[in-house]
Amino acid sequence: MNGKTMGLWTAAILAMLVGWVGAVTIEVDDRGGVTVHDPGGRVTLVRDTASADPSGHTAQPETRAARIDVEPAVGADAGFTAWPLHPAARRIHVANAGDDRHNGLTPQTPVRTLRRGLGLLRNGFGDQLLLRAGDTFQGGLGDWRWSGRDAQHPAVLGVYGDGDRPRIVTHGEGFLIVSHRRRVDYVAFQGLHVFPARRMSWHPAFDPDDLPYREAGVWWMGRGRHITLEDCKIQGYQNNLVFQNNEIGGIADLTIRRCIVADSYTHRDGKIGGHSTGLFTMGVDGVRVEESVFDHNGWAPAEVGIAGASRTMFNHNLYLEQTSRNLTVSNNVITRGASFGLQLRPGGEATGNLFARNALGMYFAWHPSRVVGNVVAESVDHGDRPDERRGYGIIAWPCEDGLVAENLILHKRGNAGWAGAIEVADFHGWKADVAEPRLTIRDNTIVDWPVPGEPDAIVVRHGDTEVRASGNVLDAASGGAAEPAFVRPGFTLDDAAGGSFEAWLERARSRPRGTWPGELTAAAINAELLDAYRATAD
Repeated sequence: MNGKTMGLWTAAILAMLVGWVGAVTIEVDDRGGVTVHDPGGRVTLVRDTASADPSGHTAQPETRAARIDVEPAVGADAGFTAWPLHPAARRIHVANAGDDRHNGLTPQTPVRTLRRGLGLLRNGFGDQLLLRAGDTFQGGLGDWRWSGRDAQHPAVLGVYGDGDRPRIVTHGEGFLIVSHRRRVDYVAFQGLHVFPARRMSWHPAFDPDDLPYREAGVWWMGRGRHITLEDCKIQGYQNNLVFQNNEIGGIADLTIRRCIVADSYTHRDGKIGGHSTGLFTMGVDGVRVEESVFDHNGWAPAEVGIAGASRTMFNHNLYLEQTSRNLTVSNNVITRGASFGLQLRPGGEATGNLFARNALGMYFAWHPSRVVGNVVAESVDHGDRPDERRGYGIIAWPCEDGLVAENLILHKRGNAGWAGAIEVADFHGWKADVAEPRLTIRDNTIVDWPVPGEPDAIVVRHGDTEVRASGNVLDAASGGAAEPAFVRPGFTLDDAAGGSFEAWLERARSRPRGTWPGELTAAAINAELLDAYRATAD
């Protein structure tokens, strides 16, 4: 390589790196050896050599001397995952302005259709299929069958370029399926906006009299492990996310992180539409849901004009079924669910979440559980009929060893006078073997949660559970002996949101891809409320 060629190559690479933080230098020695110095770890040099397939086969070399791959930097500084590209893997770029005759290997040569992009993926390599930011793609992905290489190098469906989430618009077929006969491991979906055109009231294809019921966003029935959804917005399906396997552990290590999962709905008559949820898991061992927004799942408001899509006791924001295991739900905004914000049926951990304006905040059961540091606010009714009265906070079914501690439960809005802020109840609908149920309830604060006919808002209805209660603070409206001296008594959810919680929630739902505004998190609202309802110094 002569000096002129080397200079042109270096200039071209530097041009690709405009806007990136940190200097990248490339050295070429007299024998053509190339050394890349990149303090940020953003550049990978892939040489023109045959690559080994994880199955033992040999892949054909690509028809160019080398390529420089730059990691997508969107959101890295905000704490989003930057998935590294394995040297044997490749990125496929898809854009509305692309051409399916292209190879898709660079942002300058994208293919045009999802179908063509999927056709270029290789199973087991850790290839990445990247959609151009801001573009719109029609049609779901069908049967997803591409595994990654390992947990560090998953198969990625993500984004390239600047701008907001690319939109994938489905028309009755759903976003993707993993069939029950298939196994798919090491997969990450990042930075996408997925919705069904025919079910969105604002879309020209919407017809309330011809809705595609039973259309799901993700319907994962097969086996798999290490599955991640990050920074995705999935909304409007009957069931937005379903991970269901008949064998416990058939699906393992599922992470839902910083996603927006909203607006699922179905017909009130289950014979017509079936049930609806934001996230349903069955047989999954290892579920981590963190820093996400689950809002308005299980129903549609009357003004949308969908007959029968009103709230019902069977539809929830998160329904983690009893055959799931090792569940952690932390620091999420879980709001306006048709019924429960969270059904943590097999038990697990729920920490730092904001449950607001659900009919019932959450419940847990069976295995050892920790419900710590959450805020439950303004639980409401299902509807106007007497049998639709609700307004529950945290419900504990029989549990081997449960802890409900340091939670704030305030401002009951439902009209079920019997509904407790913390309620120790018997099983309903299913049973589990809990020989000696035990529950510790300590250091919780309960405000404006009247339960007429009970001593206070901590209601024990299951006499066989050993309950140890200490350090709980209840105001007079909740049955406390005296009015506590709070820092800001009367402080509301709207106050914590700066005026309107509904407006705050809309901003949180509209968070742009790759951004993480601290003021739009559960941690921000919870901190305001917890500070308002701490005791003043004597």
